[in-house]
Amino acid sequence: MSLVFVLCVSLGAYIFFAKDDGYKPDIEGYCANEKVSENMSRTDMAKIYKDSCIAVIVESKAPNRSYTNISTGSGVCVASEGYQTEYKYSAKQSYFATNYHVISYACDPMYSSYSTSISIELDGSTARYPASLVWYDKNMDVAILASEFEGADAEKITMGYIKMRDRIVDCKAEDKLLYEEIFVLGTPLDLQYKNTLTLGITSNPNLEMVEASGTEVYTYFLNGVFKYTTDKSAVSGSYQTLQAYDNIYENVVMMNCDITHGNSGGGVFDSYGNLIGLATLGLDVELTGSASINFLVPIYPVMQVLDRVILQNEGMNGESIYSLASLGIKVVDSEEAERVGDVVLAVNGALSYYFDGEFYKKADYSSTFSFSEEGACVLKSGQGVPHGFIIKSVDKNDGNQITIKDRNDLIYFLLGCKSGERINFNGKLGLISRTYTVSL
Repeated sequence: MSLVFVLCVSLGAYIFFAKDDGYKPDIEGYCANEKVSENMSRTDMAKIYKDSCIAVIVESKAPNRSYTNISTGSGVCVASEGYQTEYKYSAKQSYFATNYHVISYACDPMYSSYSTSISIELDGSTARYPASLVWYDKNMDVAILASEFEGADAEKITMGYIKMRDRIVDCKAEDKLLYEEIFVLGTPLDLQYKNTLTLGITSNPNLEMVEASGTEVYTYFLNGVFKYTTDKSAVSGSYQTLQAYDNIYENVVMMNCDITHGNSGGGVFDSYGNLIGLATLGLDVELTGSASINFLVPIYPVMQVLDRVILQNEGMNGESIYSLASLGIKVVDSEEAERVGDVVLAVNGALSYYFDGEFYKKADYSSTFSFSEEGACVLKSGQGVPHGFIIKSVDKNDGNQITIKDRNDLIYFLLGCKSGERINFNGKLGLISRTYTVSL
């Protein structure tokens, strides 16, 4: 069976709360990269960038529970007040990139009954500031938070945003990461370790790596209804524990920077000072012993949507952002199918697969999870695209056809689509070639 990788997400229950010291800075944005000079060391760059990195605190309370779960993660500023979007609009808030799994309590339907809040802490301050979730993609494990710092009499500080650069997904071969020195800033384990710096290299040149994160799923009956959750504290009465996959990570990059719980969402920077990804995954320590084998996810999706997110969040009616979820479609590619197909669970007396937060009866979907060719097989139909259709390519009626080799190819394509466009999904249903057209 394929090795299971675990998410570097902090689920520790921190009892203390930071003292409210009344420190509410005004924010005047600038680009932190402008302070970086040629041939500057990674440690010197980190001294500049630490003021642009944050700790993310998520507090969530399950129904009928007397205590609150508190988990921490990391984040990095990608736009601040004064940042100019491609639409010639100047942002009025600060925006931060982090991992989806850091803030999943706030948006996963599984936790819809939870009371959840998100806040952030800046470097050198114990004051907390509320943040809102403005965009996310679970498959990519990326999210964007927004926060507005107010206070007429506050001490004035500046927050610099850090430029993003694609070194992984859609860049020239000579620009890709290859045994390059990098550094990570994050908040491992506890808030007292904010902006801990770790140095390392991208330690494997294979930029098409696919890894999987494992999770424990707790199943139980409540009032005669079958329920499941990944939060053990929310379980009522007796339950069954299932070992399953939580997410399949494609296009991840291996690195040897030391990270642990709480580092998730922290910025990963290249030797030029560009933000290239987020610290996300760590190989199970039981498998590695003392070896540091960790992974970053590309910052590319955040680059693709940030300017539109800013316009939407600040009421400027920006372009829509399209995803598999917004089209009502769910797909599985051969890498996902192989891993998910390894785990068959007994649910309500029926053999089932657990995939992306849902159970699928083996009797209904066994052929889908044996899918082994290039492309993306439609698991959940939507917009007239039927279950079982294998998407091989996409185009916008402009003659520029994009080959779809896996799930990520399709997600990246949709991130670049705009309202009013007509998208052709080309492929086959059974042995017959077909095209299904979707109007955005």
